[in-house]
Amino acid sequence: MERRTVALFAGATETCALVETTFRGDAGTPDGGPRGDLGTPADMSAPVDMFTPVDMFTPVDMFTPVDMFVPAGDMATPADMFVPPADMFVPPADAGAPTDGGPPVDGGAPVDAFRPSADGGPVEPAPSALSIRCWGAGQASPRRPSGSPEEVVTAATWGTRCVVDDIGRVICWGPNESGQAGAPPNEDASPAAVTLLPPASQVELAVGGGHACAITEEGLFCWGAGEDGQLGDGRSRSGYRPVAVELEEVTDVALGQRHTCAIAAGELHCWGASEVGQAGGSAVDSPQRIRTGLGTLVAVVAGRAHTCVLDDEGEVACLGDDSRGQLGQGSAGAPSSSALGVGLAGDVSVLAAGADHTCAAGGGSVHCWGASDQWQTGTSVPSEGAIERLRIDADDLALGAAHSCALAGDQVRCWGANDAEQLGGDASERSATPVRIGGLR
Repeated sequence: MERRTVALFAGATETCALVETTFRGDAGTPDGGPRGDLGTPADMSAPVDMFTPVDMFTPVDMFTPVDMFVPAGDMATPADMFVPPADMFVPPADAGAPTDGGPPVDGGAPVDAFRPSADGGPVEPAPSALSIRCWGAGQASPRRPSGSPEEVVTAATWGTRCVVDDIGRVICWGPNESGQAGAPPNEDASPAAVTLLPPASQVELAVGGGHACAITEEGLFCWGAGEDGQLGDGRSRSGYRPVAVELEEVTDVALGQRHTCAIAAGELHCWGASEVGQAGGSAVDSPQRIRTGLGTLVAVVAGRAHTCVLDDEGEVACLGDDSRGQLGQGSAGAPSSSALGVGLAGDVSVLAAGADHTCAAGGGSVHCWGASDQWQTGTSVPSEGAIERLRIDADDLALGAAHSCALAGDQVRCWGANDAEQLGGDASERSATPVRIGGLR
């Protein structure tokens, strides 16, 4: 059995990793899977269906072993070990002869080099499953959250937790004062599937946890707090039942504290609160298209009151609150309802936002900017707005209220605040240097 982390998701004071577990057997097959009915016949000479004897004694004419067997009279007797007679074993046409001229090991039946599937077709991959492990919020070691399904395909967390299971159901639990867990508002909801929701591929929770959205096979749906129009259905009211957002070709969605943005057909659309320009202009309760000055967009992220996007050329632009340098302009400044470019040499491949800071990965480095009072941008000398560089080649990023995490190869490293053990059990206080998270292998 092998485990590897494939994705990260962060909440206010916790991080969750999506872990892939691959199950491997001991039969010596390339994928390590079970042998099933692939054993050899009683004479231990030929794998099933691999060789076809003619009259049980005549070797197949298309293959003639050379120097493989040494007959002695009527019996095949090798010089120093037993070798089945030539007419009892016909090696496969591509097996070739041993380089030392001797007999093949183990009676000529290859074990580790190749084993076909039961029907003789291509070898099937080893079975695997995805699950989540979370740490922080007072828990130092990664563990599967109580109530989470054993198998999930993606997750979101910000107080409330939601996952998409292996059949596309969105299952949520935790704080539910606005119905964001998909149940009638109450203090705390038990794990349950969100009703009236088509099978989903992505789920997101608001920074602040008040509302949730999911991309489904029938489009974008949102539920929870909606007083500022953040549900996007044209009505400024809350509801625990999912409502459809009139957008087509939605590929990504991001939720701020009281606003929502999505990428549809490669363009940015936002709705909800916009007092500092986080939704790109005046507040609206249905999607409005926002010009970004970039090419075809591939990702959108949102903090408490700012929004950033990434295009297919690796360029980044941000809009909204800039009181702590969230827009990446080098210093804290005035808010902007227009998207401002972030100078990162156009090589960004991953983008993430925390409450008031942002990070981008690409070109073998991670760059962070915005709030840095807890060293969440990777520096112990806070300079809000300055773009800090960390030498990490990250495959994924996840940012909380005051901490940051990166998936680098097969390791997860986190930095910033540690007041709720966001950095795991190996750190006693906040750190500007990335700390390795153990317990994920």
